[in-house]
Amino acid sequence: MRLLVFTPTVGEEIIFEAFDALRATTPVEYDIKVWYDTCGRGIKEPFLKRLLEYTPDVILSYRDQGLGNVEGWMTLYACRNYDAVFFVPPDGIMQPGWWDKFQDVVKGMPKWGMIGDLWRDVPFTYDKLVNDYAFCPDGTLMINREAIDASGGTSPSFQGRGPVHFELCRRLHANGYGFVSVHGWSIHGGEKHAGRDMDPRWREDLHRDNLVWLRTTYKENKHYNWWSAQN
Repeated sequence: MRLLVFTPTVGEEIIFEAFDALRATTPVEYDIKVWYDTCGRGIKEPFLKRLLEYTPDVILSYRDQGLGNVEGWMTLYACRNYDAVFFVPPDGIMQPGWWDKFQDVVKGMPKWGMIGDLWRDVPFTYDKLVNDYAFCPDGTLMINREAIDASGGTSPSFQGRGPVHFELCRRLHANGYGFVSVHGWSIHGGEKHAGRDMDPRWREDLHRDNLVWLRTTYKENKHYNWWSAQN
């Protein structure tokens, strides 16, 4: 498998712990691509210098592009030369055995679209949740390039404040690609920064994204143009 690890960051120092954990727990080769969004606050030169010790592939943005746009670029363009893209937030700390769990899921679901873990609280114990719309993965996300080609990428109709991952997850499933939430393959470090304090309109953006979400759900995640899902 040709694997790309994609991580957006606004300068969280925990990203280096995440990359170290990924290297220690991943038994296959992979490339890392980082999107460093300074959100208009200027480049942290020591941070950038250290990033370049992990990968030469760093995209630098001087203004806040929004997570929706960044992830859209990830799914549509960054992964074009890979079989899968692994979205690892800067505070996603991979745990030993995660790769074996991923392989076990793939063996049982050859036509998979998205496999990841849940970072939100779930009021019960589980090993994995298969095609459960109530519990789409929302932490670290492995996305199949084949499923993206068949279904489209992250919709630019979202501003990155609402359920952008859930819409993509359900759209992949509507096109015949399964999804699975696996328990405990990463730990959420709790330091990911959504840039909301840089966006005075984030509440309005969240409300708008939720309206888009309602429209896509009403259309069963397949009867619309995913590129312009608000229509």
